[in-house]
Amino acid sequence: MSSREEDVQAILIADALFVSLMPGGVWTDQEIGIMGIHRGDDSNTNGAFDADGILKNCCVIRQGALIPRSEGRSQKEKKTLTNQPFTIVYYQHRGRDTLAAGVQRGYELLEGERLPKSYPMIWEGNSGFLYDVGPVANATTVMQSWNIVMILSPVTP
Repeated sequence: MSSREEDVQAILIADALFVSLMPGGVWTDQEIGIMGIHRGDDSNTNGAFDADGILKNCCVIRQGALIPRSEGRSQKEKKTLTNQPFTIVYYQHRGRDTLAAGVQRGYELLEGERLPKSYPMIWEGNSGFLYDVGPVANATTVMQSWNIVMILSPVTP
């Protein structure tokens, strides 16, 4: 069974326009690990940089913890309504134009999209344009927040 990060990644990389806007890759948090996008021998994300070490436009999908919703719980059926939040962090070395186009295309692809055993995805908003202070310092970023509502049971066939 794939993670929701992988489900979202599959939707995004299946779209040629989105991939052209994110030539540095569409990464999952599982792929990049705790160090995030960075250069170096220990990096899984060297593909996010060009030959001169400049960050190419890319994004990272980060899945949050499941949040049970008490109003959607059935003790009789042993099922619980849950929220699965996730974010997509978009990166661009400098500027905003291509980044904004990627954020918009991500929205167009995901809003209302239905993953297996879920209700349609819900866009919850974007941050403004921010500057990364981590390993890709001063890159322009936008964080896009999403929610997936699912009905789960302890044993899901």
